[in-house]
Amino acid sequence: MKRLLLTLLLLSLVASAFATTLPEYRRGAAELGIGGATSLYGYNSSATIYNPALLNRANFHLDLFSIGVGYDDKITKMVQFIKDHDKEFSHFDSLSSNSDTNRMLQQKFLNSIEQYDDMWFKLGITPQIGFTMKHFGFVISDQTYPEVKLDRGIFNPMAAVQGYTDLAFYAGYGNQYTLPLFGKDRMIEYGATVKLLSRREVPLKRISATKLESNTDLQDQVKNDFNKKKTGFGIDLGLAHNMSDRWELGAVMHDAIGVFDGHYVTPNLVLGTKYSVKDLLVPDDDIITRWIATGEIQDWFNGGGTSFFYKWHMGTEISLLNRFNLRGGFNQGYPTAGAGLDLWILKLDYAYYGEELGLAPGQLPSYKQFLQISVGW
Repeated sequence: MKRLLLTLLLLSLVASAFATTLPEYRRGAAELGIGGATSLYGYNSSATIYNPALLNRANFHLDLFSIGVGYDDKITKMVQFIKDHDKEFSHFDSLSSNSDTNRMLQQKFLNSIEQYDDMWFKLGITPQIGFTMKHFGFVISDQTYPEVKLDRGIFNPMAAVQGYTDLAFYAGYGNQYTLPLFGKDRMIEYGATVKLLSRREVPLKRISATKLESNTDLQDQVKNDFNKKKTGFGIDLGLAHNMSDRWELGAVMHDAIGVFDGHYVTPNLVLGTKYSVKDLLVPDDDIITRWIATGEIQDWFNGGGTSFFYKWHMGTEISLLNRFNLRGGFNQGYPTAGAGLDLWILKLDYAYYGEELGLAPGQLPSYKQFLQISVGW
């Protein structure tokens, strides 16, 4: 059974899902902790990805290396389930010498798989390097998202894997422009990011769990498919404006122009807002150095075909002495929580969040954990 588990993990690390749009832009643990609202949150190298208009505010920053690792809570239970049912997986066809008893044991085992039936369990590994200076940003990011599931099947249990790995290059520019509007000169920040993508993928692979250990053809198919790649590029456009000392508005058009594998992709319009709660509630507190509330609605053009409430992201962050951060929010209707520790050149961030695997909140909820470690200054 150990070989079965190792094979599942090996296949999941090199498998992939079908793509109909350019990949979702990367979210770090900090952004996930506040509900995934990114249009007015990302600073330094993250601004290059989230909203290039924020590069107008950037200082010199270097991410020597940043890596995030995330996983679905239920995947650990699934792995334990496989370990606990070693015999049933490996000898499903011969659980008993008595045919009637064998059918009874098989049915009992198939029923026990129903709790995991047709549910994808997603891992995530996201290394990144990047730098920013005033007006400019550059990021190289790799996103690997393998998925694995068990399938009850009709006659015998099945295993399936899918996933993808994306190598992406982002180069962004941000500046500002003073525009007379409604009888007042208003400073509008604007920016653009050009991104290039190389994706390696393998279509969905399914195999009987009883044959997984001895099936080398499946591994060869995965490796051959993984050697193929698809390419794409996109241009993101961003705006930001301070309506007052506390209130800010932002807009981002991800993939305003985008092509993937020779096909144009649907733009993703994001509208967001941010408010400084500290300036309102605790302006003179020296311990609470930052307290913001932020929110946004993504995918205004409904390229993903999801419900309206699926598109909502909102959250808050409290920074204590500029070193320890507490976060909370809602992502696609599900709660999120997180914390971060800034040790100058070393940053640690953690997030626990829920997301929807279906098209509307409440259909297929999934709760994940994400840990990110960054080195830089």
